[in-house]
Amino acid sequence: MLRRMLVLSTFALAALSQASVAYYRSYGPRSVTRLARPTVTWEVWPSEGGRVTGWDLRINNRKVRATYDSGRRELQFTPDYDLDTGDYAVSAKVTVDGSLTVSRAWSFRVSSEKIGKLAPPSEKQVLLLQEINSARSVLGLAPALLDDRLDASASAHTSYLKRNRQSGHFEQEGAPGFSGNAPADRMEAFGYFGSSYEDVCTGAFSLREGMKMLFDAPYHRIPFMAPGQPLVGGAYENGALTLQFGVSEATRVVVSPAPNQPGLPLTWDQPENPNPLRLYDVRGQIGYPVVFAAFGVEEPIRVSDASLTDGFGNSVPFYLNSPANDDHLENAAFVLPKKPLRAGTLYSVTVRATDATGRDISKSWSFTTRS
Repeated sequence: MLRRMLVLSTFALAALSQASVAYYRSYGPRSVTRLARPTVTWEVWPSEGGRVTGWDLRINNRKVRATYDSGRRELQFTPDYDLDTGDYAVSAKVTVDGSLTVSRAWSFRVSSEKIGKLAPPSEKQVLLLQEINSARSVLGLAPALLDDRLDASASAHTSYLKRNRQSGHFEQEGAPGFSGNAPADRMEAFGYFGSSYEDVCTGAFSLREGMKMLFDAPYHRIPFMAPGQPLVGGAYENGALTLQFGVSEATRVVVSPAPNQPGLPLTWDQPENPNPLRLYDVRGQIGYPVVFAAFGVEEPIRVSDASLTDGFGNSVPFYLNSPANDDHLENAAFVLPKKPLRAGTLYSVTVRATDATGRDISKSWSFTTRS
């Protein structure tokens, strides 16, 4: 199952004059944190040419020694002591160019099950990173970076799934191992507040099989395809696999199979929830899915046409999922061959698409199936 949490399109704009503009986005923690010393952050930055000239951060009406990191574009504060269990109110202000002041207030709670620090990555988590980056390398993408907050969140959810014999993205408060109802709640509980994806599968016989199950499934493949160097975390335990992906700001159209990629599987048997073929009431094997994904563009994209042909120029029948007919898609489209592909065959794909501003993001490419 795939769960996507995006806050990239929800930032606000405040201005007093044309010369003083500030943008703001993620902040937190906003719900329950499991960290005894949580970093309180607010992502806020000036427009090009502007400068942050002052800030003020208060927790429970008490001013704290916050810093502004211009590289990360964040106002930050990490206490040098353990916070008591309970509720905390945050009030933050940032001044741009000495004239514009923007503010935000929120609250969070420190859990009674708080921990002192996050654990270093396990051997399995390092292996998961290697598997993710192996898939990304084939697509011509830079390596993802392991993040201890996402590792901790993924570990907690994987453990919850096994203890409660469940699957999926959501947890029930009061159940053993509960760390947050939704993926964003759990990531935030361990200190990550940005946009993200979560992939989950259960029933895999091995870590590598679980990774293959997720990557082959088109909805779940999208997070692997993100450009830039996204932060990732994961955990595998007795058949249950959770992967969590941060979202970078890189802009790029990425396709899978990659251009000129050899050795592609011939079939896919639809073990995915949601099932992309629910739109057509189709069951059983189809050809290996082709995924077109546009990152960092105005959404939703608009797909006007697509084609799939073999090396002899013959048209290959396929189903086309896009934001126009699939409510689980915003930035991607799937070309789903109706029948298994032929071995050792060159296939060519074209997806003609524009982003929400009308900019052309079309792409044509080819790949070859395994012999």
